[in-house]
Amino acid sequence: MMADTRQPAPFEPISADGDGPELVWLASTGTRFFRTPIGMLRVTIDGRCSCLRVVLRRVFPLRHPWRCISVADEGGAELGLIERLDDWDPATRALIAEELEVFYGTPRITGIREIKAEFGFFFWDTVTDRGPRQFYVKGRTENVRSAGADRLLVTDVENCRYEIPAVSALSRSSRQCLELVL
Repeated sequence: MMADTRQPAPFEPISADGDGPELVWLASTGTRFFRTPIGMLRVTIDGRCSCLRVVLRRVFPLRHPWRCISVADEGGAELGLIERLDDWDPATRALIAEELEVFYGTPRITGIREIKAEFGFFFWDTVTDRGPRQFYVKGRTENVRSAGADRLLVTDVENCRYEIPAVSALSRSSRQCLELVL
């Protein structure tokens, strides 16, 4: 049997009870995020760990998109967690939000021109923050879901997701179109 020659992750604290890694909450005072000259997101943690390429993922992407953000190296080894993005300075928040947008990139519906039923599907003609979009949604309830008091997530037949961040912010005519599927 060959010996295990894998190197440990550059920063992997062990839990007090020895059962495995513990959660590491990254503090804004000891953690620095910045872009490399070629645009990659990099992090330095308390001067103990520097990762040339960092991967960010939301632990609770629907319910709490700006809380509990996982920070990992490009191999997937978790370096730590950001508890609340609000605790960080504006420049760092902007870097992190920009990086998350690249991965999640859900278009936000800002207006609905029309929703009409067609043979068990609903045709949506919308305006998003990325321009006009037209798509089909199957059914009413399973693909138009509430994600909070005033927020909806819509999944089309090609599994593309769209967000309506605030139904109340839509125009009256857009809300009337939406009534067909709610």
